[in-house]
Parts: sequence; C-alpha cells; structure tokens
Amino acid sequence: MKYKIDYTKEAVRILKKWKKSNPQSFKKLYDILPELEEHPKTGTGHPEPLKGGRSITYSRHLSGSQGDCPLCEVNLKNG
Repeated sequence: MKYKIDYTKEAVRILKKWKKSNPQSFKKLYDILPELEEHPKTGTGHPEPLKGGRSITYSRHLSGSQGDCPLCEVNLKNG
C-alpha cells in the first residue's frame, strides 16, 4: 500500500523556511519522503508515536537538534 502525503499550511511554511535557513534538514526530509509514502511508521529517523497523542501521530528525528522532528500523521483511508 502506498500512502499519500498531505501538507498542512503550517508544514508548507516551515518547509519554505527550512529550505533557506536549514538546507541540511530540508534535504534529509526531502530524501525520506518516498520512504514515508511506503511505510510511515518505520524507517529512517526512529519514528515513534507521540506520548499523550493519538496513535496515528509520529515524530521522526532528522538531526540531533530537538527542533528537527517533523510530525507525521498516518491516516488509513479506504479507496
């Protein structure tokens, strides 16, 4: 199964900022996008469910910096 990646307005704003101010993290995220489409709950960046959150929200660590942990919400939809 292949998942579809939808971006929130906030995510688009952050990605535009990262592209200019943090190109290394932007490239790392861009490189794992195909992996997110295939298996969003496993793989690069040690994906883990957020504590106290819903079981569909995961974070991935892109670097040692605490601010470089994009959130990924996995929604399973039929069809």
